[in-house]
Amino acid sequence: HAPNSIEILFNNRKSLFLVFKDENCRNWILKSIKEKSTQTIKLLKSFPEGITKEWVNNKISNYQYLLKLNMYSG
Repeated sequence: HAPNSIEILFNNRKSLFLVFKDENCRNWILKSIKEKSTQTIKLLKSFPEGITKEWVNNKISNYQYLLKLNMYSG
């Protein structure tokens, strides 16, 4: 898992998922959006990295991972 993406949620319940070449590029885009935003934009950080690491290292099952993912996404 690489922290190189963001998801933008819109009021119409649609979302835009963007994947960048690396974390620095993602951070630059996030900073630009936050600085230039004229209205409130709800930006969600990526899924907690610790949970993904647990899953990748087989410390939690696929089922547990999906449960946590669903709880996080609302």
